[in-house]
Amino acid sequence: MILPYIQRIIHDHSGTALVEFAITVPILLTMYIGGFALSDAIACNRKVTIAARSIADLTSQNTSVSTNDVNTILNASAQVMSPYASSNAVVRVSEVQVTDATHAKVIWSQAINGQPNVVGWSANLANNMAAVGSYLIFAEIQYSYTSPIGGSLFRTMTFHDNIIMSPRLSDQVTHQ
Repeated sequence: MILPYIQRIIHDHSGTALVEFAITVPILLTMYIGGFALSDAIACNRKVTIAARSIADLTSQNTSVSTNDVNTILNASAQVMSPYASSNAVVRVSEVQVTDATHAKVIWSQAINGQPNVVGWSANLANNMAAVGSYLIFAEIQYSYTSPIGGSLFRTMTFHDNIIMSPRLSDQVTHQ
């Protein structure tokens, strides 16, 4: 009497799809959420790079800048970083003068959400990057990124980028 029921259960495949679905859904959902988190982090890192380049580019297009001019340029980084919160970014722009083959000293510096570089501070450069006595614009951003999903599942990452450009319209961008 029990044998026909066992045979029927063994040959019954009506619940197979439901079991397979129950097994694969958590895996697929994890892959989807992980893929979204990864692509959002990559997009944010790219925005940091674009913002650093924009700040250096805008600054290097001037022959002289005031504190308000530099503030406007630094605040423009918030537009570039959108939709990511600009309050998480330390944005700094400086002008340095090359003192020897591997060093430069800070002439002026300004920052938002952080401290500017100290005037006179010596920065390291790549060997023979620029001629001794020349001036360079140095823009840098440090951004603390927290994934919009998962909150505590993903740790906060710090993205950092910097770029060095030569002034375009003059030898130096003076700060008034």
